[in-house]
Amino acid sequence: MANKSWMGGTFGEAATKTVCKVLTKVVGQTSKAFHQVVLVNLIVGLVQVVCSLIVLKKKRLSIFGTRSQVLGACAFGVSACIYGFLAFTVFLCGGEITLNTFIITLTIVPCAVLDRVIFRDKKLGIRKCCALAIFFLAGYFILGLPSFAEVVKFPLWIWLSLISMLLLAINEVISRSIKDIEPMVKNFWGGLATFVGSLLVLIFLGKADTLFDFHSELVKKLWILGVIGGLFIVVMWICKVRGYSSGATMAAKRLLMDSSYLTMVAVIGVWQFGESMTRWKVVGVLTYFGA
Repeated sequence: MANKSWMGGTFGEAATKTVCKVLTKVVGQTSKAFHQVVLVNLIVGLVQVVCSLIVLKKKRLSIFGTRSQVLGACAFGVSACIYGFLAFTVFLCGGEITLNTFIITLTIVPCAVLDRVIFRDKKLGIRKCCALAIFFLAGYFILGLPSFAEVVKFPLWIWLSLISMLLLAINEVISRSIKDIEPMVKNFWGGLATFVGSLLVLIFLGKADTLFDFHSELVKKLWILGVIGGLFIVVMWICKVRGYSSGATMAAKRLLMDSSYLTMVAVIGVWQFGESMTRWKVVGVLTYFGA
C-alpha cells in the first residue's frame, strides 16, 4: 500500500482502545447490575453528542453529511451501543481483560473475508487463507485447547466476547463504507444512537430514575467513568475514520491495531489486574503474530 499515513491514525485507535478497555473492565467490576452498565453506555453516547456539537459549531460545520453517511453513522451507533452492552457485561460477569482482548482481535478473520466479498480487494490467495487458518488456531490455543464438551461449558463472558468479535467486524464494514464522513458528524449521529438506544433499554428495565440518582456514590462513580470513557471514544472514532480515509483496508488496519492493542492490554492485564499468562495464552499470542 503506497499511502502509509493510515498507520498513525490506526495506532492512535489502538492506544485509545486500550484505555477504553481498561475503563470497561473497571466499570464492569464496579457495577452491581446490568442496568448500571447500560447507564454508563448512555453517558458515553451523551458525551459524544455534546463534544461533537461543540467542535462542529466551532468549525461552523453542519451535523449533516450525505444521507448515506448519516444512516451509516446511525447504524454504527446502534452496533456500537449493542457492543457496549456486551463489553461491559463481559466484565460484570467476571471476564478476564487479557483473554477477552485475545478473542476480540480475531475479528481480523471475518474482516479479511469481508474485505474481499464486499469491497472487492485482492483475492485472499493460498498464503492469506493459510494465515486465516493460523488465526483460528491461535484462538484455539488462547482458549486452552478446549474439547467440544468444554466449549459447551464455556462461561457466559466468553460467549459474549465471541459475539462481540463478530459485531466488531460489522462495525468495520460500516466504518469503511462511510470513510469520507467528517469524524465529528459520525460521533454526533453514532453517539446519539447510542444515547437513545441505552435510554430506551433503561426505560424498558424500569431504571430510568437511576440516571440522575446522585445521592448514590456508585452512580456518581459510574458518571465519572462514563464521561472519561466517552471522551476517549470520541478520539478513538476520529482515529478510525482517519485510518480508513487514508486508504487502509479492514484486514491491514486491524493487523496493526490489534497487534498493538493486544500487546498493551496483555501487559496491563498481568501488571494491573493480576491476570495469569498461561503457557497456551503465550503460544496463542505468538501464533497470532506468526499469522
